[in-house]
Amino acid sequence: MFRLLFVQFFFIIFIFSSGRCSNIVETETQVLNEVGKKRKPEDSIPIIEIHGEGQPMTAAQIRQLEELSNGGPLDIKIEKTWRPFDCPRAARRKDFITFHYKAFTEANKKCDQSYGREPIRIQLGVGMIIPGLDKGMRGMCDTELRKIQVPYRLSRKRKSKVWKNIPNEEHWLTFNIEMLSVEPWSLDLQFNFLDINNDSLLTENEIF
Repeated sequence: MFRLLFVQFFFIIFIFSSGRCSNIVETETQVLNEVGKKRKPEDSIPIIEIHGEGQPMTAAQIRQLEELSNGGPLDIKIEKTWRPFDCPRAARRKDFITFHYKAFTEANKKCDQSYGREPIRIQLGVGMIIPGLDKGMRGMCDTELRKIQVPYRLSRKRKSKVWKNIPNEEHWLTFNIEMLSVEPWSLDLQFNFLDINNDSLLTENEIF
């Protein structure tokens, strides 16, 4: 009698447990199916983590890599934003030019401008400004607008106080140039340009 009761009790527990496990399996299956429906194809792409080793590249190394990918030294890039139909005189070496500029870093942040101050007047092609601008403004006409991008190697120069706000370590500098006037070279203009104090005499300091 006792054995019979024990067998019946065990059978009831077995049935109860089997039903409970079945419910759990069904519930887990439903959850997995729902998750599977929500997953996108790209979710199955494995994630690969890349960890760099060593020190970060220096600015000089980045510039060297950029020039290697270019196949040689980087040069200026010129975009002629606007050019007048009539151009009686395009700027040449030794001409005297007057212009305004806005300067931007590689991140397109304005770092300097001549607007709000006196425009810049220089003699073109004699080393009075950074080499990239000296090269990029040749051929400009009165009232012409240009965007000139200057790479690092053509922006390095001992700068006068006019250019003191131009940063030295930018890979690229961008200048928006507004040409105000182009004056052809002449002996009189050269003399007047050098005669800083307008005394009609040239001193050693004014010449050199």
